[in-house]
Amino acid sequence: MLNEQKLSSSRKNNKGVSEMKFLKGIAFGIMVLMAVFSVSSIETLGNFKQEQCVNLKQICGNCTYVNITSVLLPDSTQIINEVEMTKAGTEYNYTFCNTSILGNYIVSGKGDLDGKDTIFAYDFKITPMGNESSVENSILHFISIGILVFFIILFTYSLIKTDKIYLRIFSFYGIWFFTICLFYQLWVTGENYLYFFDFTGIFFKWCFLLMLFATIPLFFGTLSWVLWIALTEKNIRKMMDRGIPEDRATMYALRRRK
Repeated sequence: MLNEQKLSSSRKNNKGVSEMKFLKGIAFGIMVLMAVFSVSSIETLGNFKQEQCVNLKQICGNCTYVNITSVLLPDSTQIINEVEMTKAGTEYNYTFCNTSILGNYIVSGKGDLDGKDTIFAYDFKITPMGNESSVENSILHFISIGILVFFIILFTYSLIKTDKIYLRIFSFYGIWFFTICLFYQLWVTGENYLYFFDFTGIFFKWCFLLMLFATIPLFFGTLSWVLWIALTEKNIRKMMDRGIPEDRATMYALRRRK
């Protein structure tokens, strides 16, 4: 009889413990649901350029404060520990400049919306040039590269085939101009789509900058050369008008210009 009473008492105790665990589980589930519903859906702030500062914003009409609680970097490193955002009217702002890593950044924060602590979260993306790397953009990049290569080939053919000096100069500058455009396009394409190879974007960037900066001295050099040719041809014609053969006139004119 005593054993039956002990067994019955033990069953009641076990049942009570199970009920407590069940109630705690329900309470925990309710707390999780409340937390989920209190969090705003993660929105995106947009795309920004690498190594440039990003203005983290939040709008709250009746908040007395809004804080950034953390920023999760693309490499899963969490930085910032409860920093206050600057208020301007109903908009809160915080300038974030740690954008050296490419990828998605997740911003978490909280504010006292209607007097109650409410949390929020959104993300933003850091890309080499600050634009979205989509299939459509990549197709446009490669089409533009193909067009630039076509014009370079066209002007190169013109440079080889023509004998007229002014057409050769025009063809040369056509090649020069479209090569600058090509290096720029390759620079942008390399940094947006081949950024895991650091040297590609850097190489084409320097090629673009060197050719761009060389354009002005090249232009004045070409202008001086054209003037030299024009004066030489003028002297040759004068000597030919005096009856000197063309080959001898050319030789005399070139000697005078040295």
